[in-house]
Amino acid sequence: MEPFSYSPLPSIDLTYASRWTRLANYIIDWIFFGLVLMLGLLTVSIILTLVDERLNDSLFRTIDSLPELIQRIITVLLYGLVMALQEILTQGRSMGKWITKTQVVTESGETPDLSTLFKRNLYRCVPLETLSIFFENIPWHDKWTDTRVVRKIVR
Repeated sequence: MEPFSYSPLPSIDLTYASRWTRLANYIIDWIFFGLVLMLGLLTVSIILTLVDERLNDSLFRTIDSLPELIQRIITVLLYGLVMALQEILTQGRSMGKWITKTQVVTESGETPDLSTLFKRNLYRCVPLETLSIFFENIPWHDKWTDTRVVRKIVR
């Protein structure tokens, strides 16, 4: 009988996604978010109309009356939440990453937690952040959250 020997697990290959793949992910994710937002507003509108049409009118008048800055902040927060929930439920894959066969991972190759994913997606809304992929190897939102986008890991 041979003695027990310890052999470490093989290291995971973290092959980074290309700049163009990252840009495709970003565009696809914003389109997907727009569709989710429209479907969500449509659903709320239908429910409120069924309850009392005045509620529906009141909600949309209230939204329209908010300052543009507040509307943008709400949109950014909703984007961060929708994308983080999507990525936590699919082990680091948004719609864009699913299509391009990539995923977001921590620097050690694990799926980030919900808090990290939320912050990461909020940081994507920083002005000019999208362009950081073309000037640096790692985009700002990945640097700031210690995450990376890699080809899908098969476990």
